[in-house]
Amino acid sequence: ISYIVINKDSFKKNYIPDENEVLEYFNNNKKIFDIPEKRSFKQFNFKSKIEAEDFKLKISGLSNEEIIEYAKENNIKLNNFENVNNSQVLTELSEEIFSLYKGELSEIIETTLAHHLIILDEISPKRESKLSEVDEEIKTTLTNVKLNNFYNDLKLKINEQILNGFSMKEISIENNLSLIEIDETIQNTEEKDELRSAISVAAFSQNKDFISDILDFNDNISFIVNVREIYPSKIKKIDEVFNNL
Repeated sequence: ISYIVINKDSFKKNYIPDENEVLEYFNNNKKIFDIPEKRSFKQFNFKSKIEAEDFKLKISGLSNEEIIEYAKENNIKLNNFENVNNSQVLTELSEEIFSLYKGELSEIIETTLAHHLIILDEISPKRESKLSEVDEEIKTTLTNVKLNNFYNDLKLKINEQILNGFSMKEISIENNLSLIEIDETIQNTEEKDELRSAISVAAFSQNKDFISDILDFNDNISFIVNVREIYPSKIKKIDEVFNNL
């Protein structure tokens, strides 16, 4: 058989954007990279509304530091959350948390999980990202867009070449892809290389001198295969297999 593997990642280095492209994309899409308002808070959790009401009554008039100390002394479950935006918490909690002032204690909030009281610690206002904070994300985005477009176009081009009667060698040369040839291969059900196994399965399901359509192994790897010769199965002689018994 002969086959050609088209590996998207092998072309990646050709599509990494330069600094000017990254800067241009950042300047044209700053809103995409806005960092939303974030809040840090302490969340007290109770099994029932009565427990929450009792706690709120007992901490009335205490400072936030005293409330925390009281909660620890009485084994009240407390969670600390740092720099959370409104999409990272339950809607019922988010509405209350993002309406509090710094240092303010919330009303009792009921969710499907429990009853809660919130003390708001810090507010980080919405702001624009700095280029240094998102440049790697932009590089990845631009690289993937260009690379995916190239990869899809390349597969279409190869499919057209197959329809136009190109040989495996011509496809290999035209697209600067490696042509791999294997003589007298057998269908090995114990092949550990999953790609080689997929190629073998494809080869043993098609006719001689017929180039397959492009077959996708996964999102990043595709291949075409051609059967150059078919050798009928035959029974080995006893002396050929005796030593393996």
